[in-house]
Amino acid sequence: MTGLHSGHAFIRGNYEVRPEGQLAIPENAVTIAQLLKKAGYITGAIGTWGLGGPESEGHPNNKGFDFWYGHLCQRKAHSYYPKYVWSNKKKVVFEGNNPAEQKGEYVHDFFTEQALKFIKNNKNSSFFLYLPYTIPHLEYVAPEDSMTEYRGK
Repeated sequence: MTGLHSGHAFIRGNYEVRPEGQLAIPENAVTIAQLLKKAGYITGAIGTWGLGGPESEGHPNNKGFDFWYGHLCQRKAHSYYPKYVWSNKKKVVFEGNNPAEQKGEYVHDFFTEQALKFIKNNKNSSFFLYLPYTIPHLEYVAPEDSMTEYRGK
């Protein structure tokens, strides 16, 4: 996000901060989103974020993203059927989801839906969309309707 070589970056691992999130990127660290926003771009991030939790200076909305939708914690991103994700600074709850049984609404479908909506809404403007899906990551699970055409191949 900052363009720094990983050996010089502030965040150099998934240092968890309870109850949710990882060590936050410092307030003075400038991200590509902040630079592009300053240049007139509309900025969005959808997927997983590991640079600060809900109330931190590292929250995507605090680091140059006009729109954010996804996980603010790497640990919580390991479930593709989460109890909730974040839309900007508000929780979006998936009432029927059961992370332990991998049942309910498949979060990557929502990421794709939000990404397509962001692109459609900003197609006549300069925009930057950061789309870090958690796939492939633990856990290796996908809904059956996404797998059918690949069975037996």
